[in-house]
Order: sequence, then structure tokens, then C-alpha cells
Amino acid sequence: MKLVVTGETGPDQINVNGGQQARVIDVTAGLVSSVNGRTGGVTLDAEDVGADPAGAAAAAQTAAVTAATDTAAADATAKIAAHSTAADPHGDRAYSSAALLDHTDATDPHGDRAYADSLVTTGVTDWINVRRGPYNARGNGTTDDTAAIQAAITTAATTGSVVYIPAGTYRLTASLAAAADNVQIRGAGAAVTVLAQSSTTANGITGTDRIRFTLSDLTLSGPGTGTGTGLKLALAAGDAVPYVRLDNVTVATFGLDGIDIDTPIVSTFTGVIAVSNKRHGFNIHSTGSSTSCTFTGCYANNNGQIGYNLPRLFYSALSGCAADSNGLGYLLTTCSAVTLTGCGAEATVAKNGQDGTPFKIVSSEGITLSGCSVSNNATTGIWLAGTGNAHLIHGCVEQSTSGTPAAFVRVDPDVSATLISHAHVTPNVLQGTVTQIDQGAGQLNLPGYLYGASSIEAAGHLISSGNLSLLAPGSGINIAEGANARLGVATLAAGTRVVNTTAVTAGSRIFLTCQTPGGTPGWLRVSARTAGTSFTITSSSGSDTSVVAWMIVQPA
Repeated sequence: MKLVVTGETGPDQINVNGGQQARVIDVTAGLVSSVNGRTGGVTLDAEDVGADPAGAAAAAQTAAVTAATDTAAADATAKIAAHSTAADPHGDRAYSSAALLDHTDATDPHGDRAYADSLVTTGVTDWINVRRGPYNARGNGTTDDTAAIQAAITTAATTGSVVYIPAGTYRLTASLAAAADNVQIRGAGAAVTVLAQSSTTANGITGTDRIRFTLSDLTLSGPGTGTGTGLKLALAAGDAVPYVRLDNVTVATFGLDGIDIDTPIVSTFTGVIAVSNKRHGFNIHSTGSSTSCTFTGCYANNNGQIGYNLPRLFYSALSGCAADSNGLGYLLTTCSAVTLTGCGAEATVAKNGQDGTPFKIVSSEGITLSGCSVSNNATTGIWLAGTGNAHLIHGCVEQSTSGTPAAFVRVDPDVSATLISHAHVTPNVLQGTVTQIDQGAGQLNLPGYLYGASSIEAAGHLISSGNLSLLAPGSGINIAEGANARLGVATLAAGTRVVNTTAVTAGSRIFLTCQTPGGTPGWLRVSARTAGTSFTITSSSGSDTSVVAWMIVQPA
């Protein structure tokens, strides 16, 4: 219902009864003396004229929404505070509380959607991320990140933290120094985290007299020339560098060695690759003796000189390692009790003063090569050189050759060794004291004594360059008789008998003796023989019926 009043000149009372409540009254002229129960002079407000049709309800709703929002915000703030004080479920994988790196770098693929460096996260602090403040390494391959990463390493040395280097290529212009013991440097993976040394005179990472140095999941890349080494752990005041751990690390293209460590002890190298360094891949040398070192699944490839240079290494092991296209594969000098199991060397070629030997053992003792393999042997596959004893070459294989190699296994005159069941293309050259077992024909070759407390059995040939001594009274030689044997008896008929045996040769020595006299015995001789078929026994008495024992001995 709508009531319109126009042209009003005096105050009249207007009563409206019935119908529905009026929502709007338009007054274009005159005086309205009562509004919403209010009389007298009335000032119209917004609610009276409909500018806020919801009126008090709208105000109440606004107040309710505001209160609910304030409550939700307070609840969210409380939950965040509780989460930040609770034990972190992420452990050492959580982010640190440092400000995130400014991602608005011109080369950043995120562009205007990147995070600003004001964003802060909370978490554990035992990992230092070099990409975050205050370090802010870039990892873009062009920015010099040396100072940033060094600052992180220095901090970690005092806090015991792990230095974490995310995926990226970090340009270095000087060596990074392990500033104290217990330094741990970890990348995101050898294929994605690269420390690229651009200086031709600097190492990648250095440390002196360090204890418990750990490096994992990254690549150290050199400039391809110069005098730098990828990882160099030196010894000055101490007597060893203990507890080194390298895991999933690649060291490539340095001017000298990939890895150079002086006297490591109780140290492990797992999945470490040294490739295309100008001198040695692994140079694990010692001023005293390196002990208890293990190399598992490591690879030395295309290094200028030696793949694994291991002088003065003691009671240590290499397992499943490979050395390809180096000037010399594995060199063990003055070592003791070292085992190489399932290791291989391929395409070793003489270069840069090295002789191209895949496995070379010099003046050492107790070195075992078990199940090792040589491919493309161009010189000598396994060389036991200088002096030494107690070496064991077991189950090793020469897979292939290149050109005209000199030997598969070479043993120098002043070396003793045992060779067991190996396969080869090239003949061995054995000048020292060598025991060979099973050289493809069931043979046992002994340069010295063969001792058996009860018995010695051989299914094939038993060859000795010394004496066969039967030391216990009652001991003897037992030879089986039967068809085609070398020992037996024959009964003469009218002073003669043909003995059929394929064991007889043209050069056989045949021994005859009367076993049981019969008839008129005479003196015995071998009157005829057919090699590989038979021989004939004849008596000087035509009526000799004696039983004659015979034995064939073959000259060596």
C-alpha cells in the first residue's frame, strides 16, 4: 500500500486502517508531523527514508560476521603457535627458520610469481641451506658462490650442522675449506648438485688433519686443466685422516687428481666416480699406512694416469669396482692384506708414463684377487711384480685381448702366489714360486711339497717340480687296476702273453716281475708293443706259466 500526499498546506491527521503496512510514503510538498510513532518536529534519518532497508538487522548481521572473523583469526593464530612449538615431524628434512631466497632473479623461471625474500619459515636448524639467508648462494652457474658456501661451511663447523646444497650449478673461484672436524656437506644428488671450480690453480674442497669428513650426493667439477685436485684431504700434524665418508660423489676434469687423501683410516667410499682427471682418479696414499678402507661400487674412468693409486694400503677391500681407459687400472705398492672382489678393468692403455697394466701388485704381501675381470688386455692382465708372497689369484678371467699381450698372469722371480681356477686367452708367464690348481685340465702344479696327513687324491694330473716323499712307514703308492690300466697281472702260456691296454705308448717304461712261479720260469722281457693298444710279455722259457705283475710308468 502506498500513500501519496501532495499540495498539503496545513497539518492534517491522516489515518490508514487495513491493508498491509506501508513500506514507502512519498511526500513531495508540505509537512509530515508524525513518523514511526514519533510526533512533533521529526528529523528523518536514513532508516526512515529507506536508504538502509535492512536497518538494524543489517547492522546486527555485520557485527556477527565481524565477530566470527575475529574468532577464526584468533583460532588460526593459536593453531600456528601450537604447531611451531610442537615436535617437528619432519626431523632433519625440515626447513630452517631463515628467510627464503629472493627468487626474483632475472634468470628465475618463476618470474613475477616467485617468493620474495621476506617469507620466513620455521623448523629445525641442524641443516644449513646455502640458498637461504644469510648465505644466499645462487646456483645459477654464473654467480660466484664461493663466499656464500664457505660461510655456510664455517658456520656448520661451529654448530655441528649439515651443509645442504640444493640442486643447481654453483660456480667456485677458490677452494672450499673444511674449517673443522665433523663437517658434513650434502647435495641433492650427484646429477643435479654441481660445484664447478673455474680456477685452474684451486682445489675443489680442501682440509688438513680433519676427522669425520663427510661428502655426499654431489659433483665436483674442475676446469679440465691446471694444478687443482677435486677433493684434497692432507696430513700435517696428525698421523692419519680418520672416518672419511664419500657417498654418491662424482669428481671430474681436474688438472691433477680427482681424490687425494693422505693416510685415511676406517673410511668408506661408496658409489664414488672419478672421471677424466689429468692424473689419478683415486690417489689414496700414505706417509704411514692407510688401514680399514673400503671401496664399494666405485668407478675410475679415463683418467690420465692411474685409476686407483693405492700405496701402503693395509687390511682393506675393494668390491665391485671398475677401472676403464686409464693408463694403469689398479696399482697396489707395498700393501698388505688387501682384497679385490668382483673388480674389473677394461681398455687399459699405456699413456703418460704408465704401462697399461690393468692390475699391478708391487712388493706387497697377502693380496687377493677374487673373481676379477680383464677386458681388452693389451699388455699383462695381472702382474705380481718386485718381491712379495702369499698372493692369491682366484677365479679371475681374461675376457678379451687387444693386439698381442705379453701375459694374462705374470709372476716375477721373487714373488710367490697361488693361482686357482682362472680362465684366460693369453698364456701365463710364471717365473716365481707359483702353485696352480685347475688350469683347465684338472691339474695341480706344486713348486714345493705336497703334504697329506692321510691321503692325497687327484682326478687328473698331479705335477710337481720337487720330490714325492712318503714320510710315514707303511705309506706307498696305490694304483688302480682294470681295463686299460697302468698296472696289472698276466698269466703266461707257453712262455708268452699279450696284454691289452690303451695306456701303453711308444715311450712307456714297462716293469715286469714274477708274481707266482709256474712251469719252468725264465727271465722276462717286453718283446713287442703297439702304442695305444697292447704290449707282449715273453719268457726265456717256452714252458713258463708264471703269473707276471706289470706296471707302466710314463716319462714326464
